[in-house]
Parts: sequence; structure tokens; C-alpha cells
Amino acid sequence: MTSTLKPKQPEPTAAHKRLEVFIGDWHAEGTSYGEGQDAADPRAAGVPWTSDESYEWLPGNFFVLHRWEALAGEFKGAEIMGYDEAEGGYFTACSTTPAITPTTARALMATCGASRKRKRVPP
Repeated sequence: MTSTLKPKQPEPTAAHKRLEVFIGDWHAEGTSYGEGQDAADPRAAGVPWTSDESYEWLPGNFFVLHRWEALAGEFKGAEIMGYDEAEGGYFTACSTTPAITPTTARALMATCGASRKRKRVPP
């Protein structure tokens, strides 16, 4: 008599489960500034933007898929968010249209982050 044992599937850790806070549909708005500018500078040329975003678990609930479409020109993208146990930290990897470099992405996040408002869209 032969028994077939299925290997135990890994389960998300508490660190993975903390990503649950993002799950859902969101509407974000903010103001983007040129490199080296910020809202405190009265000469800064701020450009307002809005974005509709969604976050969903990928199968297994280890990774979150984040998609967005911003109304500031045409700026669309997708991002995978997760937790790396070996490194002991969270990570993201994203792709955008138009394509941007990692340096530009960091600058965007730095300038948008300070002037970004986000609210959950009711179901």
C-alpha cells in the first residue's frame, strides 16, 4: 500500500498579513513638484494629480498586486509588494507607462509622498 503525501504548503507570516491594510480600491490625489522643489517654496510649480488605484492579493496571499492610473498626463503602472523573510523587510517592484528609471521613481515618491492624500473607495 502506497501513500501519497502532499507537501505542506507554506503559509503567510504575520509580516505578510500586515499588507492586508492596502487591499481594496483607493482614490489618491496630490501635487507633484519638479526636482528640488517642494510646497514650501512659493516659486514652486506644483502640478495637481489624481489617481485611481487597486490592491489585491495574488494567489497564496504572500504578495499584493497594486495597479494605478493617474490623471497627470498618462501615467499607469503596476507594482508587486511583498515581505522578504531572508532580508527581514518589505519590498516593491514596479513598472510604469511611460517607463521611468529607479532614480526618477524615488524622486517621484519623495515629492508626491509629502503632498499625497489617499482615501478608500467605498464598495
